[in-house]
Amino acid sequence: IARNLMETIPVVGHHLASFALGPDGVTDYTLVKLYAWHVLFIPGLMVVLMAWHFWRIRSDGGISVPL
Repeated sequence: IARNLMETIPVVGHHLASFALGPDGVTDYTLVKLYAWHVLFIPGLMVVLMAWHFWRIRSDGGISVPL
């Protein structure tokens, strides 16, 4: 399902599906890539985005507004 959804994206769909899930068809390589995405890349991206978010809050003076 994920491959078919990615391949429906115009222009870059096939390349995106091949990058994210590996070659055509479900193989052992596909499972390894999915495992790597779920264990390494997605949590790593979340850590980077959270660090940027906290840095922005800190550099803007916090979330409280003086009364």
